[in-house]
Amino acid sequence: MANGSALKGRKSGWKSLDNFITARDILKQYDAEAIRFFFLSKHYRSPIDFNRELIIESDKAVDNFYKALVGIGMDSLDENPVSSPEIFAHEESFQDSMNDDFNTAKAIATLFELANIARSANNELPLRQDAAKMLLKLGRTLGFFKDPEKRLTEEIPDLSKALVEMMLNYRNDARERKDWALADKIRNDLLELGIEIKDSPEGSTWNMRK
Repeated sequence: MANGSALKGRKSGWKSLDNFITARDILKQYDAEAIRFFFLSKHYRSPIDFNRELIIESDKAVDNFYKALVGIGMDSLDENPVSSPEIFAHEESFQDSMNDDFNTAKAIATLFELANIARSANNELPLRQDAAKMLLKLGRTLGFFKDPEKRLTEEIPDLSKALVEMMLNYRNDARERKDWALADKIRNDLLELGIEIKDSPEGSTWNMRK
């Protein structure tokens, strides 16, 4: 009984010192994928201290993964299998990390490398597409990318919306001047970024390509 009372008192002490928080409380405040990243970015054998600043950084990291898919076109990611030897090397690196005592922290580093390849405008589009495909595949292994189309559609920043609207206005001006070459270029450039324009008698609208 004495031991039981001591244990009960110790637990109460943790809570009163604000050192106790439930998973349910965390999920109310932060995105589930950010929390997943937070834990997976640490080796499971290492002590993990909850840190709100690190959760915020984790959310930014997950957002970086999603931004790597913008401009690739989600539908193009399922059309053909990965063919680049360079990207296959990243898959092997990821598997080696997971086989190394479930080293998820090292595996996540591979996801960052793939995201950087997919986002770099210096790379050819086929390589960027392969990197995005592999990012999706390996990321889903760790529980990310449950519904990427929905997240990309809902979380396009307000500034990005303003920029798209500005480009749409430029395109409308070009169409009024019958500068079809410029209008088509703007349309195609936006499509490369995953933004689809639809023209109708009522005007032009846009949406994130699914």
